[in-house]
Amino acid sequence: MKKSIRALRLDADGHLTPTTLEEDARGTHLEALDRNLGCDLVECVSLRGDLGMWIDEEGKLKDAPFNRGATKAMLSAGYPDSDFIAGIAVFTGGPDADGNMTDLDDPAAAFVEEIVNRRTLP
Repeated sequence: MKKSIRALRLDADGHLTPTTLEEDARGTHLEALDRNLGCDLVECVSLRGDLGMWIDEEGKLKDAPFNRGATKAMLSAGYPDSDFIAGIAVFTGGPDADGNMTDLDDPAAAFVEEIVNRRTLP
């Protein structure tokens, strides 16, 4: 497993920031995700093979703000338009052959930026 993972953090206000997820004492990146998302329970929304979006599983229950960009990313992957993302989202690469998180590569990062900057929902 990699010691650090390149990722993009998308705040609910649309601010997109490069971030690095450092490996924790357990050899995972979950603590770094928890810190970025401000949560205790993370969920990965698979957007495509090379792209995962990590969110707070309880974001809606906590009344976190609507995240338009993350919702657009979810809808672009074919998820139902009756759902939405609340709170911060973190984008990483898809899983490797062993199921481990991978770096967000440049083409996937460009795709995220394009989706987030679209004026309309898919």
